[in-house]
Amino acid sequence: MDSPARSTQIVDSFDFKQSMRSVVASVNVITCRYEDTHYGLTATAFCSVSADPPTVLICVNGNASACERIRLSGRFCVNVLTSGMEELAAAFAGKIAPEHRFASGRWRELESGNLMAEGCAAAFDCEVKSVMQEGSHWILVGTVRQCEYAPAPALAYANGAFGRFAASVATD
Repeated sequence: MDSPARSTQIVDSFDFKQSMRSVVASVNVITCRYEDTHYGLTATAFCSVSADPPTVLICVNGNASACERIRLSGRFCVNVLTSGMEELAAAFAGKIAPEHRFASGRWRELESGNLMAEGCAAAFDCEVKSVMQEGSHWILVGTVRQCEYAPAPALAYANGAFGRFAASVATD
């Protein structure tokens, strides 16, 4: 039996981005403290890697103003935003100059020096375990050193719009 031909062609980046728009993701503000200054950006590329030990990963565009500081600091905090925090997400997505972003929202400093957004659904304060560059982005794997959570619906993003998760079937 002949095997089907496999394409070795890479898809166009525009088509890829349009396809990725349909993927629903949580909206997160990644923060770090480097040389006594706080930095942050909005990201949807965040996921759990392992529960033992607790490990997460983030993907950050290398052109983002905070990317180099996050890498150099050796720590980062993922703030999972809740419905109603759209303005905060927009501020850290570049709608506000980097030096004014933390004027949006309320913040609490963690033991690491990173900032946690008050009212977020969850926060994961991490120590960088490994870093690699892939294309335009840096992939940072972090060991979770502190985490907090609240019973609040996470802010979601898909198809260029914010939304929220609504359960249609109970799984308990």
